[in-house]
Amino acid sequence: MDYKKIDLSDFEEIEVVSITISKKDTYDIEVENAHHYILNNGIVSHNSSIICENVSNGIEPVYALEQERKVVCKDWPAGLTSDNIKTLFKAHKEKDYKYWQGEYERCKYYYEPHNRGLCEVVPLRDYGYQWILDNYPDMKKSSFVITTKDLEIEDHLNMQEAVQKHINQSVSKTVNLPGNYPFSKYKDLYMSAWKKELIGFTTYREGSMESVLSDIDKAEDSKEIIKRDIKLPKVFVNGPTSIIKKEGKKFYIHFSYLPDDADRKLPVCMWIYTNAKYQEKDDLKICNKAARELAKLAYNCGIDEKIIEDSLNKAKEDHPHNRLGRMISLNLRHNVPREKILVNITGIEGDSVSSLLTAVRKFIGETISDGTVLEGLKCTCGGALYMESGCKRCVECKTQFCG
Repeated sequence: MDYKKIDLSDFEEIEVVSITISKKDTYDIEVENAHHYILNNGIVSHNSSIICENVSNGIEPVYALEQERKVVCKDWPAGLTSDNIKTLFKAHKEKDYKYWQGEYERCKYYYEPHNRGLCEVVPLRDYGYQWILDNYPDMKKSSFVITTKDLEIEDHLNMQEAVQKHINQSVSKTVNLPGNYPFSKYKDLYMSAWKKELIGFTTYREGSMESVLSDIDKAEDSKEIIKRDIKLPKVFVNGPTSIIKKEGKKFYIHFSYLPDDADRKLPVCMWIYTNAKYQEKDDLKICNKAARELAKLAYNCGIDEKIIEDSLNKAKEDHPHNRLGRMISLNLRHNVPREKILVNITGIEGDSVSSLLTAVRKFIGETISDGTVLEGLKCTCGGALYMESGCKRCVECKTQFCG
């Protein structure tokens, strides 16, 4: 195999750690402490694309032509303020928060006052695709303008085979597979890679390494309950805190979200804190009753019994308000709809408008979309109830119930 020497004139600041040159082996130039490699045949491996200003590592196809990213603004643009932005921009409402979005001075902005504040919505576009738009705009939909999802599985193999003939190391390449790809074909795929004499072969089956957020997000879209265990990270993003006074104590309530859930769509935990001391053994006992109802809800939704039992065992050492928060969190992270949680802690014997439980219901209710029907709850007139502005309203008599 014939090898050519790399021209290092563009890489004068890179410290050469090791070079091995022979007729049999390729050679690597490694950037100290970064593990970037430039192979002598021009193939970029590891993260060398960063220093080479390439679109992606190795011979990976473009994953997406363009997308958007929200970048927090350090300063407000002249003429735009937190006071006038709500009149200049269109309001949008998610399940438990409101945001404003619009254009100002040819820039697109996103404003959510209780989280990241003002953000500029910046378009991210693949370098190669941008070059086509700049130079040949009429070709932006040509057959060669494709992404990973447009390729056949065999295309990935053939591309790696073409490159592999000129290199005796593994090639940075991943074959993307659909989530329902049969195991029998999966085995044949690796045999095919072996027959093509590929050195190293990587596959990724959609959904096999989903983050917790993706798991919950997809379950939310399909309205499915996540029955298996969900491992949450140690770090959360906390939503706005509600401070209330109930039953002679001050409480602090908020939802927590996964770090990737920038729009705070899917709460995975509810936290209920208090610095107050318990005076009587029966203080907040209504919370214990609500926690038991939520455990029943988890069982009825099909969540793994061991997971529920583990939560119940941990709850034994908790104060009543903590037990309530723990059992709500159990249902939340397994995608039990918030309206179901609300229904199951409504109408518990001994509850009153002055209880902590009423405040918790109100807190949850404010995050449920208007028009959501509360299955299982009826008005005193017999009419169905639905959510409106955080309260329950009867379809028939239009009576409103808050808390």
